[in-house]
This record gives sequence, C-alpha cells and structure tokens, in this order.
Amino acid sequence: MFVDYEYYKTQFKGSDLTEEEFEKYGNLACMEITTNTLSRVTDLTIGDYPKELISRIKDCACSIANYKKAFDNAFNSIVGAKSGSGAGVIRSKSVGAVSVSYDTSQTASYLLDPAKQKQLISSVLRLYLSPVCFGGVMYNLLSKNLNFRGCRAHTVI
Repeated sequence: MFVDYEYYKTQFKGSDLTEEEFEKYGNLACMEITTNTLSRVTDLTIGDYPKELISRIKDCACSIANYKKAFDNAFNSIVGAKSGSGAGVIRSKSVGAVSVSYDTSQTASYLLDPAKQKQLISSVLRLYLSPVCFGGVMYNLLSKNLNFRGCRAHTVI
C-alpha cells in the first residue's frame, strides 16, 4: 500500500476512518488506482514520480478509501434496516450502551448502485490524476495509451 494512516490523518486531514479501517479501505483504494493506471502506480513505482504528483496520488487513495467505507456503510444499513434497526447510512456505532447514528444525507440505494459507485470512483480518479505537467514532463496516469508526449513548462511573464 503506497499510502499510510499517518499521511491520511496529517496530510489529507482525514477523520472518517480509524487506523484499522484505513488498512482495509486504503488497500482497496491503492488497488483501484493501480488497476486504473494500468499498473503505472504501484508500491514499487510511486517513488519514480515528482513529489507533487505523489501527493496527488496519495490524496486520491485517501479519498477513494473514504468512499469505499461509505459503500460498506450503505450495505450495512440495508442489513440493519432488514432487521428493523433503522434507516439511512450508518455513520457511527458504539458497543457499550449500544449507540448507532445514521447519516440520512446520503441514501443507501444510491451508494449501493454499482454504476454510481463506479461513477464516483472515476470522478475521484479524474480529479486527482488528470493530465498534469511537472518539470516539462506530462503525466497522464489514466490514459490507455502508454506512450506520452512531453509538455513545455509554463513561463511566467
């Protein structure tokens, strides 16, 4: 996994995931990025990119990890609704004195729709990994074309 919980908390300023959850969802997010970049971004290759692009890649993974948890929460809320214990997406749970709070701003059915999930993840990937030029080199990690043309650095006048 090319991003860790420390980065999630300090750089990304994430607060939706515990360290244990981040291990699960962060790993899924990294796999999603590796797949969508045709293995251009892996644990072994991430260090080959400029630090600005590495930050974008890690931010992308953190954002996807948050969505992956939301998808799971939506599924869990359906299971809870079937057992008669509420409606909406479960936002937090407590074990002692049993406390469950629901986030009704997102509908479970929307987050459970595989097409919507794919659309959300694709949007996050495009947001963070869209073509960008660093140091005269164009990085288009989502391109299906493995050959890239260079770009010229911008001159400030």
